[in-house]
Amino acid sequence: MNASSAYGATNKARISSVIPAFLAAVPVLATAFPLPVGAVADFKTVSPLPASILTGYSTAQTFRSPSALFVDRKRGDIWVADSGNRQIVGFDPQGAPHLQFTHRSVDPDTGEAAPAEPVSVAVDGAGQVFVTDGASDRIAMYDYRGRLIKRVALARLLGVERACPRWLRVDRNDNLYVADVDVLRLVVLNRDQELVRVVDLKRPAGVGSGAQGSGGEKEQPFQVISAMDVGSDGKIYLLNSTDYPCVRVLDPTGKELIAFGDIDAGRDNFVRPVAIVSIDDGTFWVADAGLNIVKQFAGDGKYQQYIGGGPGTRPGEMRVPVALATDGSERLCVAERGTHRVQVFSLR
Repeated sequence: MNASSAYGATNKARISSVIPAFLAAVPVLATAFPLPVGAVADFKTVSPLPASILTGYSTAQTFRSPSALFVDRKRGDIWVADSGNRQIVGFDPQGAPHLQFTHRSVDPDTGEAAPAEPVSVAVDGAGQVFVTDGASDRIAMYDYRGRLIKRVALARLLGVERACPRWLRVDRNDNLYVADVDVLRLVVLNRDQELVRVVDLKRPAGVGSGAQGSGGEKEQPFQVISAMDVGSDGKIYLLNSTDYPCVRVLDPTGKELIAFGDIDAGRDNFVRPVAIVSIDDGTFWVADAGLNIVKQFAGDGKYQQYIGGGPGTRPGEMRVPVALATDGSERLCVAERGTHRVQVFSLR
């Protein structure tokens, strides 16, 4: 099923019919759904209740629309891009805030810097914090104390007229991955912010041996990049919130390995997929803001389980999950726009 031509009134009616169909197929949304029959539980599962919940920097200042997350695997810190407050906040592994600063973006016309809503955040091994806001073609780079080091002009670096850096991730070699959502390409920079390679996503990607979908369906050009992650093995995870395939997994060179998921009913489909993150055991999680759940999939794209449910505000319930992050083995973090909080789940 293709949703690109029906995302107006028709798509609203379609989504409203999807939700009851999905709920009818599962027993209880407030707990983790059991593994499908025949699945092998050789991966970490997750507790249906969070180990901790972050609601703000203090009792006096709470989150206002947390929009992006990143877990520093070297230090265990959790980073939150709090768009409503135009803040970047770092929490230590115990959940205590240790850094807070205002993100500023440069106006492309006047050259003046002003507070802006951050949309993505990533941290490298040296503790340098990278932030995008979608308002300019620049990636802001801050030190571990929140002081601006420089702004990387992506269009100038690539030698092109325009660029729109949006999603950020840092791999284990401290390479910075940037999703340019306007031109549909992935840009990889080294730890000195020098260009390593560019993966062009406008062309149909070569199809690997993924089991999901037919080859003809998978050989489609990318239309939108709604979210992005990079696995510990270098695989690239991309999400499309509006059309088939919703999930695409690429090898480090950009070759497509699997592609699946539509805006439709079913365990392998979604209502409004908005975030994706990979775990070191080869599985990955997708946040569905339309169903208020986060689904886990095996490396081959087969559905495994989910957490969340609602919409609700109790621990373990979710209301519009919009961002995911993980340390790869022990914690899964979920930011919710509807409750202005971050739930931290323990992988086990």
